[in-house]
Amino acid sequence: MVSPAAAAAFAVPIAAPPRATAWRARRGDFTGGAVTSHHHSRAAAQPRSGVRLHAGGWAGLPPPLRPSSVVDGVATTRVVGMSDGNGHSGSGGGGSGGGGVVASTSSPSPGGAVAATTTAAPSVAVQLPVPQGDIDVEVPDDGLTFLERVAAYAEAGRISPSAATILIGWHSSYAAAAAISPPVSELFGSPRAFTDHTFSTLLELVRSQTASPAAFEPHHVAVRSPFDYYAFGLQFCLAMVNLKASRVLGAPVLAQAMRHLAAGHNVIFLANHQSEADPHAIALVLSNVAAQVEGAADLGARMLFMAGDRVREDTVAAPFSLGFNMLTVYSKKHIRDVPDQVDDKVRHNRVTAGVTASLFKDGGSAVWFAPSGGRDRRCSVSGRVEVAPFDPAAVEMMRLTAAKSGTPSHFYPMALTTYSILPPPQTVDVGVGEARVVDYTGVGLAIGDEIDWDAVEATMTAEQLSDKKMGRRLRAAAVQEAVEAAYAQLGGYEQ
Repeated sequence: MVSPAAAAAFAVPIAAPPRATAWRARRGDFTGGAVTSHHHSRAAAQPRSGVRLHAGGWAGLPPPLRPSSVVDGVATTRVVGMSDGNGHSGSGGGGSGGGGVVASTSSPSPGGAVAATTTAAPSVAVQLPVPQGDIDVEVPDDGLTFLERVAAYAEAGRISPSAATILIGWHSSYAAAAAISPPVSELFGSPRAFTDHTFSTLLELVRSQTASPAAFEPHHVAVRSPFDYYAFGLQFCLAMVNLKASRVLGAPVLAQAMRHLAAGHNVIFLANHQSEADPHAIALVLSNVAAQVEGAADLGARMLFMAGDRVREDTVAAPFSLGFNMLTVYSKKHIRDVPDQVDDKVRHNRVTAGVTASLFKDGGSAVWFAPSGGRDRRCSVSGRVEVAPFDPAAVEMMRLTAAKSGTPSHFYPMALTTYSILPPPQTVDVGVGEARVVDYTGVGLAIGDEIDWDAVEATMTAEQLSDKKMGRRLRAAAVQEAVEAAYAQLGGYEQ
């Protein structure tokens, strides 16, 4: 069991750490343009010849794709192909003669279903999760456009005025991004119709959250049915994440981490945090750009994301959060925003710390954790997107929890360059509900060499080791420098 003092590290501010010896990020590059094979987990089914992918129809628009039948009744990913832009599909991988599934964007078949048949594998493919539930909701047949319905819902009190303002602004930038996203055009035909339908679905999810907010337990398990929030969220991000311009560095280290997980060890990624869409970007990039690494394609779906209250309590953000496995906490940056709730929030964090300890003891957990407690922001002086300072108490809490579990645990620095797909506000505000402006651009993910805590301590003097606060600061500084080194390799400061 984690002590109350360790659990309280989520809420206790500690001074920013000094710099220490930088850690090297081992190179091993994957770029989106080089993806030529379609990875499936061992449990995933390869499409049979003639498998038809279908879903409920959209007026004038081919619907999302999902399998109506799979081999042995099991599938975890769906591979949908895109042509190379010249009107034909090229050779793809996926084994000798392995077929990709190419979605036709011509006239839909009766009922709106889109026929898809196995053909020669395309030169570029998008790998999306097979929905385990619906990714569409019933939209009122009221004759209103999306924007008109948002206004009507706000006037009727079915969504808040702030949510209405956010959705209207977001819809505008999303439509512009979707218009230049080849996957959206190739797979769904009309980017505008795709945008309107996607946001109509989101509006109904926001309305539902407003009427009955989801309860996020300390250990939240991804909701995949009756509505599959995970599949919806990843499909949503096709208009934001340019997979061909995305890359993953540190493939050999990622492969090592996956072997540790397969052996029942715990793997903790200590990362910077740049966008609300970080979990979605991680899942999309791993399943599409780093799919050659065994098990990586499914890592986003199994990973536990340490998540603060903002992405749970904001009715616009909650539908996207529901689709991921999470360890929920209250960030130290906001835990005192409402004085009467401080005690309850601290208790929640202690329960989460205990759950984390139990999961680590069981083994086989993959955890993403941002020790900064918030997103990176653009520096007003340098103009660069800087990695936010890591909280030494947060790093120490995770290190000690893993050490006390008795199960082998491995820590890796992870750097993300996701700022441009959905930048945070320039300031940290008290209230929830922020404007969202998206762009279609590439993202980066880099994983550095495993952190050797003994080697970090070997660089400390006896005096530093005897001072607990100093030891924490130096360990956090070592992690931060490793993340910053990988971040620089990704070109993060040039975003």
